[in-house]
Amino acid sequence: MNSWVIETLASSTALMLLVLAMRRPVARLLGARTAYALWALPALRLLLPPLPGWTTLYVPVAHHSPAHPLTLGFVDRATAAQLLADTAVPLPAVAAASSIFSFDAGLALTLVVTLWAVGAVAWFGWQMLRYRRFLADALATAEPLTRVGGVEVLMTPAVAGPMAAGIRHRRILLPADFTSRYTADERRLALLHEGAHHDRGDLVANLAGLAVVAVHWWNPVAHLAYRAFRRDQELACDATVLAGSNADTRVAYGRAVIKSACSRTPAAACAMNHKSHLKQRIAMMKSSHEGAARAVSGGLFAVVAIAGGLLLSASGSAYGPDDMPPVAPMPPTSPDAPVAPVAPVPAVTPVVPPAPVAPVSAPAPVAPRSQAIVIHRSDLSAADRRELRAAEREARRAGVEARRAGEAAGRAGREAGRHAEAAVRAMDIEGTVRRALAAARVGMVSRCAAAGIAATRDTDPATCDAQFRSHIRETVRHSLQAARISVAASHGLADEARREALQGLDEAIAESDRELAAPIG
Repeated sequence: MNSWVIETLASSTALMLLVLAMRRPVARLLGARTAYALWALPALRLLLPPLPGWTTLYVPVAHHSPAHPLTLGFVDRATAAQLLADTAVPLPAVAAASSIFSFDAGLALTLVVTLWAVGAVAWFGWQMLRYRRFLADALATAEPLTRVGGVEVLMTPAVAGPMAAGIRHRRILLPADFTSRYTADERRLALLHEGAHHDRGDLVANLAGLAVVAVHWWNPVAHLAYRAFRRDQELACDATVLAGSNADTRVAYGRAVIKSACSRTPAAACAMNHKSHLKQRIAMMKSSHEGAARAVSGGLFAVVAIAGGLLLSASGSAYGPDDMPPVAPMPPTSPDAPVAPVAPVPAVTPVVPPAPVAPVSAPAPVAPRSQAIVIHRSDLSAADRRELRAAEREARRAGVEARRAGEAAGRAGREAGRHAEAAVRAMDIEGTVRRALAAARVGMVSRCAAAGIAATRDTDPATCDAQFRSHIRETVRHSLQAARISVAASHGLADEARREALQGLDEAIAESDRELAAPIG
């Protein structure tokens, strides 16, 4: 239904423009009555329903897309189908607006239709109200003169010139000075002119024209077309009155037209002459008479033009799924690139123990080698104490990192558990502990040498500092115990992997005591 309404409004507007372009050439070639008859085309198009099985040749479009910057007007069906396919591509401006404003399309269409209907009724009602007021004022002071052929003739000061009014009650309104302003011939021709309006049904045509304009109340083309329609109506009425007349009659008629000039008249009435029509009507009166052949040719042309225009613009199944021409298939879209697999969690790299301090060349021993000297923490130098504290911090940090690694493995889930199992299998716990203890022994020997104590790789580290050795052992054990607790509490490891990790840590804890007590070798 909506598509039919849009097509009807667009097609009737296009037909108005067509008649506006054709009216003057047709009037010169075939006569004013033929040009006036063409105005039936846009009015009949508004009443034409969709024709079953009819396929329109051209359809109205108003389209914008990236592929077609702007298309406005009538296009063939194949182009319309392509434009219809383009509507699947959202406009950037529309997409940006819709991200800010959201609205119901059905509600918006209802509001537009309501506004259109209210405007049409208001405009038509206003025209009828003006006409009724004018007629009431004219009849209030009117004096009846006669009644001929069902038409009542009245004289009233409310009109400036002869005028035809009324559809059910047909009337001819004459100015109060009609008898003194016009000669006898001019009066006769003026009455013939207004009577011709009634006989030709021009007042019914005026009412239909106002209804067409009411439907197009927002359309300036419709208002321009109505003014041209009224001019052609007066010219056609002049041609009817002057058909077969002589030169004297034309002159008298011209004088009557000039004396009847007026400025403002109701749109529904038929005044004998509006000031804006005067020049064109006088020029028409000078043209040649319309012969029988010209009248027949004009009638045939009008019938063919109206019928052809209705068929070419009629609504049908232009948008039906069976009648729409095939649309070129859209090019296939490139498949989405496969999602890259998640990189596996890297195995926890064992903490690398600090590099051993290069031994400092010791001076020649003062005491014999067989003499055992015990060095207490208080006997160490400030540099040695700083190194001791650094070693303690490094051991605590290793324990914290091992605990964090276990917690992260628990949160990683099953996928992280598989990678954690591989990481645990790859760990060299024994080698790590062995290197850490060997580095600690080398560091203690270096400190003994720096303190002036003779020591070799076979010297028991306890001879340097039993408390220092005990502190390192407790630190290493604490770090290994923290790592064992973290692995035992981890939920991301399989049972087998957890058992292997716990067994390795237990063996490392036991080995730490043996390695620390063994001589450096």
